[in-house]
Amino acid sequence: MKRYPILKRAFDLTSAFFSLLLLLPIMVVVGFIVSIESPGGPLFIQRRVGKGERIFRMLKFRTMCRNADKMGSSVSGNDDWRLTRIGKYLRDTKLDEFPNLLNVLLGQMSVVGPRPELPQFLPFYKDGYREIFDICPGLTGPAQLTYFFEYTLLPKENVEKFYKSKIMKRKLSMDLDYVRNYNLRRDASLITSTVFRLFIHESSQTPTEERTGSRR
Repeated sequence: MKRYPILKRAFDLTSAFFSLLLLLPIMVVVGFIVSIESPGGPLFIQRRVGKGERIFRMLKFRTMCRNADKMGSSVSGNDDWRLTRIGKYLRDTKLDEFPNLLNVLLGQMSVVGPRPELPQFLPFYKDGYREIFDICPGLTGPAQLTYFFEYTLLPKENVEKFYKSKIMKRKLSMDLDYVRNYNLRRDASLITSTVFRLFIHESSQTPTEERTGSRR
């Protein structure tokens, strides 16, 4: 366990570097389409909380209209009026998260780890959950896999309230368990499951407990 964080970082650097080289042509095309469909740059840059509770700027392809973060909730559902046509496709395929690889390369994120949280939700990390910030947040992880298509669960109204009361506590428990028990075998399993999940229809991925008429 003491040596694994070094191996984990080496894997992050190697995989992020070669993935960026491989995916660069696709990312250029996606960025061009995003800019053409909706005014504004192709990237969405958002403040997130990383290792040691340090704030970093997470990069994603923009899936909503320009300045969407100033027009409504930071949590968005599938029927959100701010969502662009290409944005919905990017979310469904996870192409919007490709720029996260730059955050991995910079050491702000890992391939596998807890979710990179929004600063506004930090108060929910009291009562023992601060331990989650002992390691870098990840592109994937137990919570990300369980809620792989989370946006399909969110209602049109009172989105943040629903998220805080129905989803967030479960995510925190999953993240905390990962931080306390991560290892090579578990990370390999999570990466394999993530790749596999990309090819499964979204309707089979949402937790049944939360599907109660909340599809956006």
